[in-house]
Amino acid sequence: MVFLADLGDVNIIVGDNNSGKTSILEAIQLIADPVEYNFFQVAGLRNKHIDALNSDLTEAVASIMHRSKNNGNKDEYVLDISATIKDGRQKTKPISKDGKRYIKAKGRYISFYSNGKDTPSIECEISSSSGVKRTLLVSQKSLNEIRMDDLHNSGRLNEMQLIRPSEYEPDVNVGAVYAVDHVIAADYKKIINSKSQTDKALRLLKSFNENIISMRYLNKNGIPVPVLDTDTREAAPLSDYGDGLKKALAMMEAILKAENGVLLIDEYESAIHPSAMNSVFSFMLKACKEMNTQLFVTTHSLEALDELLGCDEAVLDNVRVITLKKKNGKIHSRVIDGTEAKKLRSNNNAELR
Repeated sequence: MVFLADLGDVNIIVGDNNSGKTSILEAIQLIADPVEYNFFQVAGLRNKHIDALNSDLTEAVASIMHRSKNNGNKDEYVLDISATIKDGRQKTKPISKDGKRYIKAKGRYISFYSNGKDTPSIECEISSSSGVKRTLLVSQKSLNEIRMDDLHNSGRLNEMQLIRPSEYEPDVNVGAVYAVDHVIAADYKKIINSKSQTDKALRLLKSFNENIISMRYLNKNGIPVPVLDTDTREAAPLSDYGDGLKKALAMMEAILKAENGVLLIDEYESAIHPSAMNSVFSFMLKACKEMNTQLFVTTHSLEALDELLGCDEAVLDNVRVITLKKKNGKIHSRVIDGTEAKKLRSNNNAELR
């Protein structure tokens, strides 16, 4: 069990590999929107680099839960997350006056008869503060073999039914960028297709490069090419720009999605040349402040930690450095503020990971 308190506007989660950094981001994503759709979305992220039709959803679901033994000495998978959400970040009517919410899940492997044969499956019981209380059966290697039962509904969920309805809005806005998400083509298109999103994106990008004046597509030999216009050069494709601007664009859709909510970035230094770190991290902090967004990032790089702590001393009191240590199968945490962390790094070259 990990307990984190006294969180800030900017939270930097550090630790060795496999210390649980990404799991903290997944827990935040789950608790911000505790519905069964999000449960499977977070599980699916673990297999995002695999084609959806070939991924093993049962393994993904089991992997986000803790494995233990039940009274019958059989494997059982348990998830138990709780949090307090304050500062008016809840968009809908608060679930409770004190902002407390939870999501619990219990899973077990069973054999499910499908397509003329027994298929390894995992049965999950999910309950949460949002009112969700369901039993779901997930069969191996097929999104088309998900069954949901509750007091009022019994049937099969297929891939399309699992997709969140377009009119549905989460309780708390969450933007997430995981290590496999550092690409920009699809995100750029989503921004361009919305004038309001384009206007916000341009306003934020000007804090990175004040010469940017527009975002658009340029038709080149029948192929739409994403370009940026500046007041100092002709329109140029994104491939012509440096790593810093590319990284800023890779984060842009998540930042816009997280307005008045929470932004999660795994390995925030990924795909950034050291020379571009300061400009990208400064952009990230300014964008989150302007969008009223609480930031959670992970890293195991002391260089990236030092760069982020050195971006803006004015915000250090609202920065938290969260160190995770795994010992004897348990995860231990320590939280210190940004001012103290910078002092420890500057004066003593302290190992904060």
